[in-house]
Amino acid sequence: MIFPQLTGIVIDRVRARPTTTRIDAHGRATEQSCRTCGQPSSRGHSHYTRRVADADIGGKHLFIHMQIRRLWCDNPECPAKTFSEQLPELAPRYARRSPPTDRAMADIGLALAGRAGSRLATRLG
Repeated sequence: MIFPQLTGIVIDRVRARPTTTRIDAHGRATEQSCRTCGQPSSRGHSHYTRRVADADIGGKHLFIHMQIRRLWCDNPECPAKTFSEQLPELAPRYARRSPPTDRAMADIGLALAGRAGSRLATRLG
């Protein structure tokens, strides 16, 4: 598989432009567990789009635009009334890059350090 981090998502559309490729997708799971209390829920509240940079392919920058669901927590005792769908295989919470891209950037920084590493990372995306 070319992108193993995409196994938990459904690809809705792929847009190829001269310098970028954009994948529009949404999560595959119908039910998620509340991060606070662990109560499973499939009751939707709203959604938002999250943009994650992934490894370049074919000389083009790859961006994944994910529709992330917000769900209601059905546990009346839980202080978190809503929570967001999590896709850790694609990107951990608050991350803007996929884990393979983060590892590549860290490897460049460790191998080249300083300005040389910064220049190469900028060229690679």
